[in-house]
Amino acid sequence: MYKTVFLNRARKDIRDAAQWYDKQQSGLGKRFTHAIRSKLVLIGENPYQYAVRYRKTRTALLWRFPFMIHFDVDAQQRIVVILGVWHTSQDLSEGQGRKQ
Repeated sequence: MYKTVFLNRARKDIRDAAQWYDKQQSGLGKRFTHAIRSKLVLIGENPYQYAVRYRKTRTALLWRFPFMIHFDVDAQQRIVVILGVWHTSQDLSEGQGRKQ
């Protein structure tokens, strides 16, 4: 099992999205964070099952929510670093979106 650590901006991504979902429907933010936690368990069990999408950054799609978890793996220390949790319509190419 790999330990999961978050960049501050990744925590903010999750918090902001959960708040937005709660404004849409009561309890939906909680379902969103549950989906995040469930996917993080799977990532921690085997981070290499997820494809490299940008250089060394891997991504994992959430179930039922249009978001993707972006993470790097430190094999030596057995750590998964969560870089961000972004809506799948965000364009991260050519300087768009968040900088890594």
